[in-house]
Amino acid sequence: MKIIFKMFARYTSQAKGRFCLMLLFTFSLTGLETGLALLMRDIISAAEINGTLQFLLLSVLGFALLLGLDSLLSIGRYLSCDLFGESFIGALRADLLRAVESADYEAILGIGRDKLKNILYYDTLNVFRTVGFQMETIFMNAILLLAFLAVAAYVNPLLSLILLTATVVGFLISFFSRKYIVRVSSGVNAQMKADNAVLNEFSDSLELVKTHSISDYFLQKQDKSFKAFIKASLRADAPIVGISSLETNYHQLVYLGIAAYLSMVLGGDGAGDLVFFLFATEKVISLSTSLESSLYAILRMAPSFVNARMLLDMEQPDGDVSVDSIDTIGVSQ
Repeated sequence: MKIIFKMFARYTSQAKGRFCLMLLFTFSLTGLETGLALLMRDIISAAEINGTLQFLLLSVLGFALLLGLDSLLSIGRYLSCDLFGESFIGALRADLLRAVESADYEAILGIGRDKLKNILYYDTLNVFRTVGFQMETIFMNAILLLAFLAVAAYVNPLLSLILLTATVVGFLISFFSRKYIVRVSSGVNAQMKADNAVLNEFSDSLELVKTHSISDYFLQKQDKSFKAFIKASLRADAPIVGISSLETNYHQLVYLGIAAYLSMVLGGDGAGDLVFFLFATEKVISLSTSLESSLYAILRMAPSFVNARMLLDMEQPDGDVSVDSIDTIGVSQ
């Protein structure tokens, strides 16, 4: 994680304006979505007292306008991420290209051309996805999560504590189950690639198949590889589906428990609080799931940061080589 934060600080400092614009949209969305939850509670509570059709229509219209603003801010947030990405990736790739140009040639060959291509394209994109989207998403979701829990604590401290505990447990279930799912899925992917390799071998050996009638060999080999793939899938599907069902059922159980508790405590006198807590429960569970997913994505992107850092830190040969400015490179016929 240390290398991720170092690169984050290095390249964010080169695009401070666009990064601050992205943060502005993030904070605006956070405040608006928290306010919408409270406004929903107030509207329903007020409707119990002033239950006129005119009040209802005006409330729904005002709420719809705020939802429209929320959509505009969401669009602005994604556009600001794109602008930040332009600056971030541009600066990173410029440094990588200069590092490769200046590095020892033998060291570059030691990396391999294919890996170098992947680093310059895919790894730079992965670095930006982490810094410009996943980290920003974690930041926004964490603020929203804390905001909803704080508001919930203001409305009902005990229920907020229950919701916080349920959220932490759900986060841990999701995080550790995801690691297991990835592990068992890797076995299925390996068998799938092996099965695909057999079919590729058949296609590459088309001349031999046509001239020597060896299709039976490939039929037997393909049957063996395909059955191995199905066997691996059967071993993996049961725990994967079971864990996914466990997460879904857990969320439904939390939702049901809070709804039942509120109905029992509030009765018919707190419709606003009931709706607010049901909305907050769904929102907190959703934010917790998204936060966990983004955190796991960052951990999986760590090798891209290592590869980029490796190029940036490559040893340079002794002596300087200078070339005049070049606008285009072409091949003469």
